Amino acid sequence: SGLALVIGSSTVQATYVSGSGTTALVFSTTIASGQNDIDGVAIALNPLSLNGATLQDNSNNSTVNGTAAVLSNSNYLVDTTAPTVTITSNKSQLLVGQTANITFSFSEDPGTGFTLADLVVQGGELSNLSTEGTIRTATFTPTVGSTTAGRIALKATADGGNGFTDAANNAASSARASLGQVFAT
Repeated sequence: SGLALVIGSSTVQATYVSGSGTTALVFSTTIASGQNDIDGVAIALNPLSLNGATLQDNSNNSTVNGTAAVLSNSNYLVDTTAPTVTITSNKSQLLVGQTANITFSFSEDPGTGFTLADLVVQGGELSNLSTEGTIRTATFTPTVGSTTAGRIALKATADGGNGFTDAANNAASSARASLGQVFAT
């Protein structure tokens, strides 16, 4: 037995789990990668597939299997899209004593889950990270006398990064955020 759910523009079958002999049937489905529903899961028209089973009332009368569709329910949103971040600088080269403004542009607000600890910084250090919204900024100060190119990248979780997540707990990918600009010190 199954229940047809509409997730985004796709209909998926939720599998019957339990509820025989009760007034509440329980169905379950697993959300697949790539399934998204920004306005909420809906229940299709005549969604119940009994596969030979019957539904009966307390007097053992069989019920008619037909129901109206249930519109999208915003209490059941589906988000499987990983957040992304783009890192840019206002300067491509720096001289000793100069700083660069680094901008982190997020596809969605990472909340408090993004910190300097999530970054790999070479050739200098970052400070003054702003902590709100989808646009965050920080200051890059090159290391005096360093010959190491200035680079900033998102640290992978395996490398000790927090691997910031979005509100739906989707983890960002380190491959999506890197800065290839060189700061001459």
